[in-house]
Amino acid sequence: AGTSAAGAGVGGRSIGTDVALATAAVVATGTANRVLYKLALVPLRQYPFFLAQFATFGYVVVYFSILFFRYQAGHVTDEMLSLPQKPFILIGLLEALAAAAGMSAGAILSGASIPILSQVGGSSV
Repeated sequence: AGTSAAGAGVGGRSIGTDVALATAAVVATGTANRVLYKLALVPLRQYPFFLAQFATFGYVVVYFSILFFRYQAGHVTDEMLSLPQKPFILIGLLEALAAAAGMSAGAILSGASIPILSQVGGSSV
């Protein structure tokens, strides 16, 4: 008799374990991102726009690299890439503007007010 793969995660782990590991990884990287963001603003207090642009273009390089490798592996098809790109360009520009505004505010505001600002505005400051 054959065995069912339902409920099996990666490497024999359960799906619940995989979800818990992924959640912990997201929380850890999000926390590290916030801490490194504040640490970078200390010496670059006068240059928040540069820091925002540097971070934005860093994300572009990382995400396009991931897209390239997934395209080469066949996980991303030409049909997927044929979606209209104008809405995504607008989203990217607004996200870059939010990052620049958040870093400008983060260089001036105290540490306790930044999480409140990001919760109220919905931005990933």
